[in-house]
Amino acid sequence: MGGTAPQYEVRFSTQAIDDSSFAAATRITVSAPRTGGSIETMTLIGLPTEQQVYVALKTTDGNGNVSALSNVRLGPHARTTRPAPSPT
Repeated sequence: MGGTAPQYEVRFSTQAIDDSSFAAATRITVSAPRTGGSIETMTLIGLPTEQQVYVALKTTDGNGNVSALSNVRLGPHARTTRPAPSPT
């Protein structure tokens, strides 16, 4: 069975995400899924800075069936780049 999922639900948290905490994690707006079997990437903007974040997703099919929770990714958030102070 294949096809394009009509919806992804992507969420993040600074705490571990599992099935019981997924709905409480912050939802991220993402673009529509690509054709089934395609490689997809997401750039997540607006995540908390200088903290590790957990990101997980669920997929909904055309019949409204929701997938199991994805593998949960944990990674350090990139630090915001600031210009070096001017010498005084």
